[in-house]
Amino acid sequence: MMFGHPISQSVPHIYPSALPFSPSRPPLLQHWDKSYPNTLVIRAGRLEKWPTILHILQGHSNFITSVAISPDGTCIASGSYDKTIRLWDAASGTAIRKPMQGHSHWVTSVAFSPDSTRIASGSHDKTIRLWDAASGTAIREPLQGHSYSVTSVAFSPDGTHIASGSLDKSIRLWDAASGTAIGEPLQGHTHSVRSVSFSPDGTHIASGSADKTIRLWDATSGTAIGKPLQGHSHWITSVAFSPDSTCIASGSHDKTIQLWDAALGTAIGEPLQGHSYSVSSVSFSPDGTHVASGSLDKTI
Repeated sequence: MMFGHPISQSVPHIYPSALPFSPSRPPLLQHWDKSYPNTLVIRAGRLEKWPTILHILQGHSNFITSVAISPDGTCIASGSYDKTIRLWDAASGTAIRKPMQGHSHWVTSVAFSPDSTRIASGSHDKTIRLWDAASGTAIREPLQGHSYSVTSVAFSPDGTHIASGSLDKSIRLWDAASGTAIGEPLQGHTHSVRSVSFSPDGTHIASGSADKTIRLWDATSGTAIGKPLQGHSHWITSVAFSPDSTCIASGSHDKTIQLWDAALGTAIGEPLQGHSYSVSSVSFSPDGTHVASGSLDKTI
């Protein structure tokens, strides 16, 4: 992956580029170095181990607000303040065709469908758009209904529905096939909705809001479940379900992460502290044993 680009331009770069410039410690390279003694010799600055960063994907002309990896692991989608969505090859890091254009304002959120064939994007232009991941073309007209910026979009686990959160304080459900709104907006938050997430079992939706609360909703009927989850002292910026749907993690401008029992709506333990600034994103590991958090303090 490090040398894919030069090798794709000229296969002999395996020998003048990949071998001499590869890290010195991996056993495979130590073995092949001896077999090709007449290549370049790096006297100083050669890495000992492979670097953590494999690729830096460049192409957007403004802030990147959201990234998503396709469930099949082949592609990465990115949304940006430059009003476009870009698709990248996850293996090579190269851009796949031209940017997807259609939004008239910032793209705030992107999400792949479970079968990796579609991408949903939310925008400051108040709309949600659906895109064909293979061709990059827009699928039908924009989904309209929010009266203010769309902040977050999420596909249901079966791919039949899309949830969207907005600065208009509401959550909306959409039929992913027809693009039509399902029922009335889900209302209850008293401030902007910043994040929405489906439970992996598809039964619930969690929403985090600038009103400092998390709300749970029945994904079928759209009715609120129980009372708001309260505990944070500032905006909720991100919510995520554990893989078994039993727990919710929330990140907040109050610099903490809180875990919640999804069935009882009660906090699990004390807030997780360590960040020195707002927490911007939270995510569970696939086995549910760990939580990762990103912050405006520049750390994970």
